[in-house]
Amino acid sequence: MPAYAKIGLIFLGCLLAVIATYRHTNMKLLLAENGAFQRFAHESPEQQLHLIRTFWTTQNHSHYIPIAFTSEFEFTRLAGMRVWLWRSRQIAALGLAATLMFLLARSVARIWQIRDMAANSFAAAMTAVLIFQPLMNEVIAWPILFIHLIWISLVLFTLWSLVHLVSRPTESLWVWLAAIGAYGSMHFLGLGATVVAATILIFSFLLLGVQSGKLNEFRPIKSQLMVALILLVIFGGAHALCMVLLPSNPPPPASNPGLHATFAEVVALVALYPLAIATSFGGVSSILPINREVFGDPWPFGIVIAAAAIWIGLRFYRSALSRRTPAALTRLILYVFSTIGFFGWIIMIGIREIYEMDRLGDFGFLVGPRYIVPISFLLVGIVLALIVPFLRRGWSVTAAFSIMIVGAAFWTHYNYDKNVYPRTRLLRSVSHVEAWHELVATARESRSAHLKVPNVPMATLGEGFKFLDLKFFEPMLRDDLELPAGEHCEFIDWVSCREQERATYDAAVPSLRKVIEMLGLEETAGSRKN
Repeated sequence: MPAYAKIGLIFLGCLLAVIATYRHTNMKLLLAENGAFQRFAHESPEQQLHLIRTFWTTQNHSHYIPIAFTSEFEFTRLAGMRVWLWRSRQIAALGLAATLMFLLARSVARIWQIRDMAANSFAAAMTAVLIFQPLMNEVIAWPILFIHLIWISLVLFTLWSLVHLVSRPTESLWVWLAAIGAYGSMHFLGLGATVVAATILIFSFLLLGVQSGKLNEFRPIKSQLMVALILLVIFGGAHALCMVLLPSNPPPPASNPGLHATFAEVVALVALYPLAIATSFGGVSSILPINREVFGDPWPFGIVIAAAAIWIGLRFYRSALSRRTPAALTRLILYVFSTIGFFGWIIMIGIREIYEMDRLGDFGFLVGPRYIVPISFLLVGIVLALIVPFLRRGWSVTAAFSIMIVGAAFWTHYNYDKNVYPRTRLLRSVSHVEAWHELVATARESRSAHLKVPNVPMATLGEGFKFLDLKFFEPMLRDDLELPAGEHCEFIDWVSCREQERATYDAAVPSLRKVIEMLGLEETAGSRKN
């Protein structure tokens, strides 16, 4: 069977597994950035053009990803509030990431001469553990995290290409695929800079090996390696300058020295991140420190882990140069790629936390899906480098345990989704589309009764954007109400609506009661006094 047909079947299998798991995910179409994009999708063409221009002329917290943001906005204009389109896109992206994870794990296992059945079983286990991790629910539910899924796919594609490069040293195709994947990752997350840095280091290692005569098998592609390295430095460096020098939008928060991270707290992340990732696979985060005063205490363990990582890397380096086998080189490439990526991740987050108002108070970067899920995929190189060499000792045991791991990963996700997730995620069961329909009905009934539209607080739907209210979404509301051009909605303050005018609105706007119950607003502001 041709290679492309096998890859197609693997993608189909991964896609079916993802569909079976996430087909009922509640899509949060008004959450944070997606809510803002929905609003701007109904603004005038001039305002939309200004928004797109902003993507290209500013950076967002050191992320310069104009292609990703522009594509996200254009898709918002296309999809609107059609849930099936958003869910299908997220599922397809995760299916792609799962396929690349399977291909990467299987390729590494085969290079280490593990039998085909055991290699496939091990690849399925690695893939299942990552795509069924509980926090993946939020990645599917939050549309803007499609950008993270594409970044994950590019990271895996880059590493897969590098693995093929060291196992097929005469095929220059893998040099260019790795370079394209690495640079492409910078267009979806600023943390792609760590991927570019790791790829540059690996290319440099191979070139130095050729120059010293220790890796002569790569001599046929020496010129391609050199050109790819130079281009990566030029384009990656230029992109990094845009991340640093362009003005920030939104502007950095007001500086508060009391909230900045200390160097010890940043070093402690080296120890806390592996713990956070491991516990997240079970949906657990409560064992992390909750007091800021003790957050930096584990910093000695961070130093120990960093020292151990360097020592292991040097051992793999000596082994690769002495043995000069595809297996030894693959192990070194895997380990170096993920180790550089991990410490680059820590450095970039540390810089942000030291020089900007940090998020240590809510530990968002230690428990948030937009942090934990990407870095869990980034670390797969280390896991593969440490585990795969031991799989050759008993292929039947490897296959059996791998199948058990697949079942355990699926069951853990199923149990979390059924019993834990509904109690830990705010308004998880509330459909954003149904909530919006009730808000539109509320506005229509208010106008029909010659009343001002209640400015309903929508922070519970926006979560990260606490300032969101119905007035913010007036462009959407105006279009759904089919108002004539130039006509606007008049709003009444929410507190006034629920205090002085409560009886009037309760009698004339029955949909308002549904909105209050759906969004849990009855105990807000003035309603507590009634």
